Amino acid sequence: MKLTVNPLFENVLPPLSTDELAALRESIRADGCRDAIVTWRGTIIDGHNRHAICQELGAPFETVEKVFESDSEARLWMRRNQGGRRNLSEAWRIKLQEDSKADLAQIGK
Repeated sequence: MKLTVNPLFENVLPPLSTDELAALRESIRADGCRDAIVTWRGTIIDGHNRHAICQELGAPFETVEKVFESDSEARLWMRRNQGGRRNLSEAWRIKLQEDSKADLAQIGK
Protein backbone atom coordinates (compact mmCIF):
# COMPACT_ATOMS: atom_id res chain seq x y z
CA MET A 1 0.00 0.00 0.00
CA LYS A 2 1.40 3.38 -1.04
CA LEU A 3 0.99 6.03 1.64
CA THR A 4 1.91 9.69 1.42
CA VAL A 5 4.31 11.28 3.90
CA ASN A 6 3.73 15.02 4.31
CA PRO A 7 6.43 16.93 6.25
CA LEU A 8 3.69 19.22 7.65
CA PHE A 9 2.41 16.18 9.56
CA GLU A 10 5.65 14.24 9.95
CA ASN A 11 7.29 17.12 11.83
CA VAL A 12 4.41 17.97 14.18
CA LEU A 13 5.94 15.94 17.00
CA PRO A 14 9.56 15.65 18.10
CA PRO A 15 11.57 12.79 16.62
CA LEU A 16 12.12 9.63 18.62
CA SER A 17 15.46 9.29 20.35
CA THR A 18 17.95 6.80 18.97
CA ASP A 19 17.09 4.40 21.80
CA GLU A 20 13.33 4.77 21.27
CA LEU A 21 13.71 4.16 17.54
CA ALA A 22 15.88 1.08 18.15
CA ALA A 23 13.33 -0.29 20.63
CA LEU A 24 10.49 0.27 18.15
CA ARG A 25 12.46 -1.44 15.38
CA GLU A 26 13.16 -4.44 17.64
CA SER A 27 9.51 -4.60 18.70
CA ILE A 28 8.32 -4.63 15.09
CA ARG A 29 10.95 -7.20 14.16
CA ALA A 30 9.89 -9.47 17.03
CA ASP A 31 6.12 -8.95 17.13
CA GLY A 32 5.15 -7.22 13.89
CA CYS A 33 3.44 -3.87 13.66
CA ARG A 34 0.84 -4.07 16.43
CA ASP A 35 -0.72 -0.63 15.94
CA ALA A 36 -2.34 0.51 12.70
CA ILE A 37 -0.88 3.43 10.76
CA VAL A 38 -3.45 6.25 10.92
CA THR A 39 -4.09 8.11 7.68
CA TRP A 40 -6.18 10.99 6.44
CA ARG A 41 -6.89 10.94 2.71
CA GLY A 42 -4.02 8.47 2.26
CA THR A 43 -1.51 10.66 4.13
CA ILE A 44 0.10 9.38 7.34
CA ILE A 45 -0.90 11.35 10.42
CA ASP A 46 0.17 8.81 13.05
CA GLY A 47 2.77 6.10 12.67
CA HIS A 48 5.52 7.72 10.60
CA ASN A 49 8.23 5.80 12.45
CA ARG A 50 6.30 2.51 12.37
CA HIS A 51 5.67 2.94 8.65
CA ALA A 52 9.35 3.65 7.88
CA ILE A 53 10.48 0.64 9.90
CA CYS A 54 7.88 -1.63 8.31
CA GLN A 55 9.04 -0.49 4.87
CA GLU A 56 12.66 -1.17 5.85
CA LEU A 57 11.90 -4.63 7.26
CA GLY A 58 9.25 -5.59 4.72
CA ALA A 59 6.82 -6.05 7.60
CA PRO A 60 3.07 -5.89 6.92
CA PHE A 61 0.96 -3.23 8.59
CA GLU A 62 -2.66 -2.16 8.74
CA THR A 63 -4.09 1.31 8.25
CA VAL A 64 -7.02 3.17 9.76
CA GLU A 65 -8.46 6.14 7.90
CA LYS A 66 -9.62 9.16 9.95
CA VAL A 67 -11.74 12.04 8.72
CA PHE A 68 -10.89 15.66 9.47
CA GLU A 69 -12.20 18.97 8.18
CA SER A 70 -8.74 20.51 7.73
CA ASP A 71 -5.00 20.13 8.19
CA SER A 72 -5.35 22.08 11.44
CA GLU A 73 -7.84 19.57 12.84
CA ALA A 74 -5.57 16.68 11.84
CA ARG A 75 -2.58 18.28 13.60
CA LEU A 76 -4.68 18.94 16.73
CA TRP A 77 -5.68 15.27 16.80
CA MET A 78 -2.04 14.24 16.37
CA ARG A 79 -0.93 16.35 19.33
CA ARG A 80 -3.74 15.09 21.56
CA ASN A 81 -3.15 11.49 20.51
CA GLN A 82 0.63 11.46 20.94
CA GLY A 83 1.13 14.17 23.55
CA GLY A 84 0.13 11.93 26.42
CA ARG A 85 1.95 8.86 25.13
CA ARG A 86 5.45 10.24 24.71
CA ASN A 87 8.10 11.28 27.19
CA LEU A 88 8.15 14.91 26.09
CA SER A 89 10.40 17.54 27.56
CA GLU A 90 8.76 20.59 29.08
CA ALA A 91 10.01 22.67 26.14
CA TRP A 92 8.27 20.33 23.67
CA ARG A 93 5.06 20.36 25.72
CA ILE A 94 5.04 24.17 25.55
CA LYS A 95 5.73 24.10 21.79
CA LEU A 96 2.90 21.63 21.20
CA GLN A 97 0.52 23.83 23.23
CA GLU A 98 1.52 26.92 21.26
CA ASP A 99 1.16 25.09 17.94
CA SER A 100 -2.27 23.84 19.03
CA LYS A 101 -3.35 27.40 19.86
CA ALA A 102 -2.35 28.45 16.34
CA ASP A 103 -4.31 25.59 14.78
CA LEU A 104 -7.35 26.34 16.97
CA ALA A 105 -7.21 29.96 15.78
CA GLN A 106 -7.10 28.69 12.17
CA ILE A 107 -10.34 26.78 12.61
CA GLY A 108 -11.99 29.51 14.71
CA LYS A 109 -12.11 27.75 18.07
